[in-house]
Amino acid sequence: MAGDLSPLLQLAVVLIAAKVCGSLSRYVNQPEVLGELIVGMILGPSVLGIIAPQEVFRILAELGAILLLFEVGLESDIRSLALVGRASTLVAALGSLIPFLSGYLLFQSLGYGRPASAFLGASMVATSVGISARVLSDLGKLRAKESRATLGAAVIDDVVGLLVLSMVLSLFAGGRFEAQKILKVVAYVSVFFAVSLGLGLKIIPAASRMISEKMKARGALLSFALAVGILVGHAAEAIGLAAIIGAFIAGMLFAETEQKDTIANDVRPLS
Repeated sequence: MAGDLSPLLQLAVVLIAAKVCGSLSRYVNQPEVLGELIVGMILGPSVLGIIAPQEVFRILAELGAILLLFEVGLESDIRSLALVGRASTLVAALGSLIPFLSGYLLFQSLGYGRPASAFLGASMVATSVGISARVLSDLGKLRAKESRATLGAAVIDDVVGLLVLSMVLSLFAGGRFEAQKILKVVAYVSVFFAVSLGLGLKIIPAASRMISEKMKARGALLSFALAVGILVGHAAEAIGLAAIIGAFIAGMLFAETEQKDTIANDVRPLS
């Protein structure tokens, strides 16, 4: 049935169904994203098959996730995340160790070999920071201390997941543990955070002020903010992290600007 609808019609169906079911979720005091996920599964190949997986939807989904995490970053700030750093680290450590060990032992019990079990266990470490952020946003809890700890843990968890996967691949794919590969990943991640935060805090506020005051083109500030979010997301993806982690960091950088409320008001309808 999906073949009977053009991509534009499929997109229209997705937008309408997502908003209707999201509203129904809010009506029963549940996050909007729950209704959107359910209707997505129903319309997709798993049930009705009205919507077919296409490249255009993958791109739009990735862009939507970047916009969402950029908006969440705008609602956060670096200082508040630093205050819950210890709690975030503890949550991330437990949230990585328990899934990895559980996955490893489960697949070992099912008869998989040690390499396959370790790889599958490592794949269970990753956390969907996008879903966590969206649920907290729908519930209006983004500024709560517990929410900041959760988001911080999700970011750390993504880094830990990358390190765990690198260690597993190094140990089992190469036949021996290669510390230099792990150190290389650590170096890339460290440089990424140092450069994006260090340079960003110096450049972004000044650039945002200049664009806001000097450029008269409509949407110039929003275009600049989104471009930075996408570029930082691309940089994160280039070193093995999720693009949405970069978008979240970019959002936090713009949260330090005088124009953050203007940017947030423009981004919110898009995300």
